[in-house]
Amino acid sequence: MKKITLWALSAMTMLAGCSASEVSSLVEEAQASDLISGAVYKISPYSDETRSMFVRNASFDEGTEIVAWTDTKVNAQRWRLTKDPTGVYFYLTNVYTGKSVHIQSPVSLGARLRQYGKENDYTYKWTITKAEQVGPDCYYISPSSLASGERLYLEIGGGEDGTNIQSYIKRTGDQADKQIWKLERVQEAPNKFTSVMRDEIVRSWKAQYYKKSQNNAGYTLSDAERLNNASHQWQDAEMFEIVLDAYETTQDPSYKEMFHQLYINFVDENQKNWLYNPFNDDITWMVIACVRAYLLFGTQEYLDVAKENFDQMYARALMLPEGVLRWCEKEAERDKTNSCINCPAMVASCYLAQATGDENYYEKAKNLYEKQSIYLYESSTGMVYDCVTLTSLSPWKWASTYNQGTFLGASLMLYQHYKDALYKTNAQMTARYTIEHFSDDNGILNAPDERSDNDRRGFKGILMRYLRSYINIMDDTQYLPWMEASALQAYNNRNSKGIIWTVWEEKSAENFVYKASDKDVRYSNDPWGTSTAVSIAVNLPLIQK
Repeated sequence: MKKITLWALSAMTMLAGCSASEVSSLVEEAQASDLISGAVYKISPYSDETRSMFVRNASFDEGTEIVAWTDTKVNAQRWRLTKDPTGVYFYLTNVYTGKSVHIQSPVSLGARLRQYGKENDYTYKWTITKAEQVGPDCYYISPSSLASGERLYLEIGGGEDGTNIQSYIKRTGDQADKQIWKLERVQEAPNKFTSVMRDEIVRSWKAQYYKKSQNNAGYTLSDAERLNNASHQWQDAEMFEIVLDAYETTQDPSYKEMFHQLYINFVDENQKNWLYNPFNDDITWMVIACVRAYLLFGTQEYLDVAKENFDQMYARALMLPEGVLRWCEKEAERDKTNSCINCPAMVASCYLAQATGDENYYEKAKNLYEKQSIYLYESSTGMVYDCVTLTSLSPWKWASTYNQGTFLGASLMLYQHYKDALYKTNAQMTARYTIEHFSDDNGILNAPDERSDNDRRGFKGILMRYLRSYINIMDDTQYLPWMEASALQAYNNRNSKGIIWTVWEEKSAENFVYKASDKDVRYSNDPWGTSTAVSIAVNLPLIQK
């Protein structure tokens, strides 16, 4: 046994709240451990190695519970073991959050685990001793403090994800395995979003949702029940745009073929003229996808379809004398204009100008921008309003990630063409408002209004491509750390299939069910709400550090 001075023994006794004889016993057990201080480990219950110790929802918040969850190979489920200054105890620090495992104080039977940032008292110190009767890499984990002179051991509760980890006296018989943990050393991964993570997210999403359509016309990202539902055409269009984003940022030719197969299926289901759809924004989203595809791949059909549909949509939707576009052709909606039609129409018009060389499309975009700024934009803050009824002129002052994104995109495109400083200023204000308004206390994207509503689930995926444009066009990287932090949060909350629900601040369930306040949302066959993580993965500029 290594020599320990009386001074060190006295200090350990004070910190651990134990008698000298108890500390001596703990030192003997700690010395038997072959764990490496500073190394990173996966900590799994011996009774179920498919799960591991996890900071609930990968949260950075002080006091977050430490639970057991199906292992997804992310840093929020990895722990750095570091010996305390005495060399007797270990700190267990989460690799993702940087915070350490703490046991409730006063320590008692059933005491649970939480994470906190400090490491200066006995509630953070752990003895880890071999469970040699079981096998290699198997251990008991005990808080350094004792309850009534009796050692406590960490044990797992039930068998479901999210079950608590708590302390209890030594168990025997059939219950003994609950207190045995397997510590497997793993390679340390930095908290940096990488191309490997990006490709994992896209590959998992594609494997889950990209299926051969029943009519054999192509491939679809839509559930079969939705293929003929016009109200979901825009969701398909925006997921097609994510495929284009992936091509733009990776130059992987497989995305070119993927888009073409999706286009074939879309046209087979919806034909080439979409004016039967009363929602003008639905038409415009697919116009953007098609004209972007033309600019990337040169396929003339994409441009022809985009131009025909945009021109007809614009002619029927233009509201005079106001100069904005009608959102929907249904009688009850004919006096209403929305940002979700004006802003995408500006983007589509700019793309058409680039594709055709026709300056009139830029003029259309410029005119729409001027009117949008009057009715649905707050230039002093950068907030984009949602909609307004022109007979009352009282806008709904609700901001959403997708309206912020498309107005940002239009500002950037018009600035590139006209070089007017107004567009640059608006782009800067809009980006700033978006980051400030849609961030939680940890500086990570949070859009609580967009969680469970069907259309809103995919909104922030649209924002991501325009933030990428902002960073690249403005050569302004100040929001890059925000994007990366949000991408890492999403990645750390993936499920074991690699699928990430749009609520990035919560762990994606293994059964593909999101427990919303009003109803359960099932997304095993619905890619829309999981496409947002794919969007940030492919749109985040990867800068080598």
